[in-house]
Amino acid sequence: MKFQRRAVWLTLLVLGTTLMAWAYQGPLQHGLDLWTAGRTGEALAEFKRLEATDASGLARLNRLVLEGEQALGGSDAQARQRTLLRVSGELAALAAGPQRSNALYHAGRFALAGGDAARGLKWLEQAYRQQPKRQVPANRLLQALLNGKDLNRLRETAGHQVELRPDNPFAWYAMGEAERRGGMPKRALVSWSRGLEVFPLRPMLESAIALAHKQGRADLARAWLETLRTRYGTASSGKSLATWSDSLGLGATWNSLPPEQDSKRYADRFPEFFPVGREWTYKVRYGIIPLGQLKVGVRRRDEIQRGGAKQEAWRVYYKIDSNPAYRMIIDLHDVYEALIPSHCLHSAEFVLRAREGNQRSDRVYSFDYENMRFLARGYHADGDVFREELPLARQVFDGLSLLYAARRMVREGRYGTVLTIVDEEVHRTTIQYDGRGQARIQGKARKVVNVHGKADYQGIAGLTGEFWGQFSDDREALPLAARFQIKLGKISMELDEVADGVAR
Repeated sequence: MKFQRRAVWLTLLVLGTTLMAWAYQGPLQHGLDLWTAGRTGEALAEFKRLEATDASGLARLNRLVLEGEQALGGSDAQARQRTLLRVSGELAALAAGPQRSNALYHAGRFALAGGDAARGLKWLEQAYRQQPKRQVPANRLLQALLNGKDLNRLRETAGHQVELRPDNPFAWYAMGEAERRGGMPKRALVSWSRGLEVFPLRPMLESAIALAHKQGRADLARAWLETLRTRYGTASSGKSLATWSDSLGLGATWNSLPPEQDSKRYADRFPEFFPVGREWTYKVRYGIIPLGQLKVGVRRRDEIQRGGAKQEAWRVYYKIDSNPAYRMIIDLHDVYEALIPSHCLHSAEFVLRAREGNQRSDRVYSFDYENMRFLARGYHADGDVFREELPLARQVFDGLSLLYAARRMVREGRYGTVLTIVDEEVHRTTIQYDGRGQARIQGKARKVVNVHGKADYQGIAGLTGEFWGQFSDDREALPLAARFQIKLGKISMELDEVADGVAR
C-alpha cells in the first residue's frame, strides 16, 4: 500500500517531493544512510553494533546481506564460497522470525552464488510463495529454474507468475523457454511475442529471433531483429550484433534493415527544457481538497562520459509535499533527483528519497547503457537493504525522466509507449495525442497540446492508470495541467507559480 499510494504521483507529471523534516527509521537509520551513500563497511559495522538491541531482526538481516554483498565481490574463490554459504545458512535461520520472506530470498540467492543449488532453489521457492507478486524474487527463482533441468517446475512456476503478473517480461521469457524445451515451438513464439510487448529483454529477443528463423517465420525474425538493433545497438555493440545475426543465417536480413532513425534524434538538444535555476510549482487537488504541491526544478548543468567523450547533462529534481492539514489521509514528502543527458533525455543517474508518514525509503539507480544494465541500491520502507543489478534497454525512463520523454513527444508530435522503471520493475506508460486547444492557466488563456494516456501500474484508491495532460503549444512543451483517474474521482494538477534563481 505504501508504494501504491505513491503511484498516483508517479503516473506522469505528479512526481517529486519536498525534503522537509525526514522521518526516522529508529536506531537503524544511520546504518541505512551509510549503505545508501555507498559506505558499505561503515554500514556493516553499524548494523553489527545494533544487533544485540534490535528486537525486529532487521539489524542482523541487513548485516548478513551486506556480508554477502561483500563476498560476491571477493577475489578469493574459496573464501567467497565459504562466506556465501555461511551467510545463506544464517539468513535461512532468520526465516522463523518477522523477516521471513526477505531472509529466504537473500538466503536463496547467496546459496546459489556459493554453489549450493539445491538449498538455494528451495529457499527461493519458499520466498516466492511468501510474496508471489514481487517480480524481483520471482525472476531470481525463474532464472535458477532456467539453469536447471526440471522442465515441469519451470513450466509450472512460469505459468503461475504469468497469471499473477502478466506485466512481468521475464515470466514470459521463462514460459516460452519451457515451451520450446518441451517441443512446442509455436506456443513459445506466442509467449515471447507477448513478453516482448511488455519489455524487450535481450535474451528473449535473441531466443525469439533464432526460433522464428528456424520455424520459417521470416516476418517475426525481421521485426524482432530490428527491435534488437533499436534497443541494444550501440557504437560498441553494433558490429557484434551484426556478427551474431550472420551466425544465424540472418546477415542479409540485418543488412537490409532500414536506417536507424533514433540515432539522428539523439543529435537534438533541448535547451528550452533545462533553464538552470528555474522552478515550477503545481497545485495538486482531489476535487476541492488541496492535497499539496509539486515543485519541479533544474538545479545545474553537468556532464557525463559517453563513448569516451563528455556529453552535456542536467541535474533536475521533483519535490512532493502533501498538505499537512490532511496528514491522516496522505502524508508524502519525497525528493526525486536525476542526471539527464540532453542528447537522449533518459537518466544516467536517479535518486529517490521518499517519506510516507513515519517511514522512509531511499533508492539510487545507476544506468549503464553501454552494457545494458542498471544497478539499484537502497532500502525499503520496512528498513531492509537491497542491491540488485537488472537488465536494461535503450530508451527506458524512470519516474522523473518520464516527464521529459512526454515533453519530447509533444514537441516532435511522435507519440507511443514509454518503458518506465518504478520500484525496480519495468512498466509501460502510453501517451497519445488528444488534440490542440486553449486552457486558462495562472489566469491567462494559453494554447495547449492535449494528451491522453495510460500506465500499466496501479495506485491509491484503485487508480486505473488513465491520465490527461496539457502542455504548452510551443518549443518548451511545458506541462501546464493534468488529471489522473482513480476509483473515487480524479486528482488534478495545475501550474501555479514559476520562479527563477531558485534551484542552484
